[in-house]
Amino acid sequence: MATRFGRLLEIHRELDEVFLLHAECLLQGEHGLGLAVLKGYRELLLLHMEHEERQLLPLYVTVGVAPRFPVVLYGGQHEKLRGMLDALVVRVAALEGRGRAVRRAVLGIFDQETTFKHLSEHHDAAERDGLFARLDLAVDAERTEALVSRCWDEWWARRGALQGPILEAQAL
Repeated sequence: MATRFGRLLEIHRELDEVFLLHAECLLQGEHGLGLAVLKGYRELLLLHMEHEERQLLPLYVTVGVAPRFPVVLYGGQHEKLRGMLDALVVRVAALEGRGRAVRRAVLGIFDQETTFKHLSEHHDAAERDGLFARLDLAVDAERTEALVSRCWDEWWARRGALQGPILEAQAL
């Protein structure tokens, strides 16, 4: 993405990769590892949302909200994503054993994850076309760089701390 705030969308792409690793673990029958990766994903997503809610959205309000993308949209989407993700963690944690019942439970989880991914895609688009686009127009380059760098650095530091299960999942 060519915009300055759009750099944060690279975090979205990395989050998508971690989420896919979790799904691959479930496909391989590695339910414990899949749960560990999903919990790491949740931690990373929550940190990203925290950055948006505490730093970006207040700034968005001060520079003038884009009419098509009200602040309540982002907060509502965050709340839905949190709830859906918590429900997924519970379902994955309940997976036990092998056999048809577990395979079908995994398929049910994948169905639920499809809904989660659709909401996540809509949220990404709203941030790209609304929040980040508006901030790019209204915030000077120096302030943008400081804010984006702080969010970026904190997120990647947390990502590094969660590297263990992610590396293990990549090795499957």
